[in-house]
Amino acid sequence: MLSRDAEHMLPPLTTGLAGFLYGLATVCAAGASSDKSLMLAASNEDWSPTLVYSTHGAFMAYREGSGEAICWGGRYRGGNCEGLNLSGVTAVYSTDFAFMAHMAGSGKAVCWGDMDRGGDCKGLDFSGVTAVYSTQGAFMAHKAGSGMALCWGLRFQGGDCTGLDFSGVTAVYSTWGAFMAHKAGSGQALCWGAKDFGGDCKGLDFSGVTAIYSSFEAFMAHKAGSDEAVCWGNRHLGGDCQGLDFSGITAVYSTGFAFMAHKAGSGKAVCWGGRDSGGDCTGLDLSGVSAVYSTRFAFVAHKAGSGKAVCWGGRDSGGDCTGL
Repeated sequence: MLSRDAEHMLPPLTTGLAGFLYGLATVCAAGASSDKSLMLAASNEDWSPTLVYSTHGAFMAYREGSGEAICWGGRYRGGNCEGLNLSGVTAVYSTDFAFMAHMAGSGKAVCWGDMDRGGDCKGLDFSGVTAVYSTQGAFMAHKAGSGMALCWGLRFQGGDCTGLDFSGVTAVYSTWGAFMAHKAGSGQALCWGAKDFGGDCKGLDFSGVTAIYSSFEAFMAHKAGSDEAVCWGNRHLGGDCQGLDFSGITAVYSTGFAFMAHKAGSGKAVCWGGRDSGGDCTGLDLSGVSAVYSTRFAFVAHKAGSGKAVCWGGRDSGGDCTGL
C-alpha cells in the first residue's frame, strides 16, 4: 500500500502505457525502490516503452529499437536489468524467476534473474534459434533447422536436454516442470524434466495425435480421429485419463490441476484431475455452453443464450456461482 505522501506525489497520469509506467516509476523513485533505471524513467516523462513482460515477481518494460529497458520487482525474479546491453533484442521470454532477451540477428541472448532458474545463459550459442519455451525454472531454445536445442536452468525442471535428438520436432509444450517435444510426422515425442510433471513419456504411442494440452503438472495428447487420448504426468492431477470416453470432444480446457474435455454436440463433458481443482463435473448440465474459462482451481461454463453459467472446482477460486 502507498504511504499518504507517496499518494500525493503521484503525477497526473497521461493516457497509455507510458503514463502508467511514469506514475509507477515516480512512486518508486520517491522511496519504494532504489533502482536507478526506474529513477531515470521517472525523471523523463517522454520515456515511452512499447512492450512489457513479467516473471512471477518482476516486470521489464522495453522500448523497441532503443536497447533501453527498466526492470522492477524482486531482484532474484528478474527485477534488476541495470547495465545490461539490450540493443538488438527481437524477443523476450521468461520463467517464473528469470528473463531471456533474444537477439536473433546476432545469435546472442542476455539472461538475468535467478541464475539457477534460467538467469544465466553465458557461453551458449543462440545462432539458428527459431523458438524459445519455458517451464517454471528452465528455458529451451529450439534450432529447428539443425534439429538441435539448448536447455538451461534447473535440471529437474527441464534445464538439461543433453543427448536428445530434436530432428523432426514440430511443436514444443510445457508444464510447470517438464517439456514435451512432439514429432508429428513420426508419431513420437521427447519428454524431459520432472517425471511427476510430465517429463517421462517413454513407451507412449503418439501416432494420430492432433492436439496437445497441459496443466501445471500433466499433459494430455488428443487423438481426434480415434476418439482417444494419452495422459501423463501427475496421475492425481490430470496425468491419468485411462478409461474415459473422448468421443465427440470439441474442445479441451484446463485449470492448474485438472482438465475438462467438452462435447458441445451432446452438452456433456469429461473432467479429470484434482477434484477440488475442477476435475469432477459429474451430473452437471452443460447443454447450451458457448464458452469455458478457468482460474487455477475452477471452471466456469457460460451459456450465452440463456444468460446462465455452471461453475465447479474450488469454491474460493471461482467454483461456485450459484445465484449469479
